[in-house]
Amino acid sequence: MSFEWRELLDLARILPSLTLPNISSEAIQRASISRAYYAAFGHARTRAQSEGFLGLESAEDHVRLRDHFSRTGRADVARVLNKLRQWRNQADYQNEPGNLAMMLKESLAEAQRIINRLG
Repeated sequence: MSFEWRELLDLARILPSLTLPNISSEAIQRASISRAYYAAFGHARTRAQSEGFLGLESAEDHVRLRDHFSRTGRADVARVLNKLRQWRNQADYQNEPGNLAMMLKESLAEAQRIINRLG
């Protein structure tokens, strides 16, 4: 049985409601944004693999997966994955990422949209 990537989206939704000692709400928001992206990415990659997509299991797969969806007539999926990745990069790498609350809300919604779109 393969991993169900949607579980990461469930986790991303739960994290902001937790109060954890010595963990800031900013850290939790950043982690949730990251998990939302990987939920969508993993789900999309699994669906693409069922269509013949061969991942390299490297950072290149993020671009290659978006290219796959663009080539197969689902540019909307590629665009949303790209936006989710941008937010994930901001949350994971930038000291001052901007409006985390907005990024979190949108990341959760857009990741769900990808999962719904791809079934």
